[in-house]
Amino acid sequence: MRTGAGLDPCAALLTHLVLEPGQSRYVTALLGEAEGQVAAVAMIRAARAQNFEQAFSDVAASWEQVLVRYRSPPRTPRSMC
Repeated sequence: MRTGAGLDPCAALLTHLVLEPGQSRYVTALLGEAEGQVAAVAMIRAARAQNFEQAFSDVAASWEQVLVRYRSPPRTPRSMC
C-alpha cells in the first residue's frame, strides 16, 4: 500500500458561530486545489460570485434523479411472497 501526502487526504474545519435564540446562519466551505496563490485567489473570487443556494439545489436535484432509480419499491404482502 502506498502512503504519503495526498494519497489519503484528510481535513478538519473549524468555525465559531454565536447564534441568538431563533437565529440561523448558513456556512459555506470551499474545498479546492490550485497551482499557487494567484490561482487560488482567482478560484475564491469565482466561487464568491456563485449562487450557492442555487448550486446546492441543482446538486440535490441531480442526486435525486440518480437515487430514484435505486430505491426499493414499498413492501406489500404480495411482494413478500
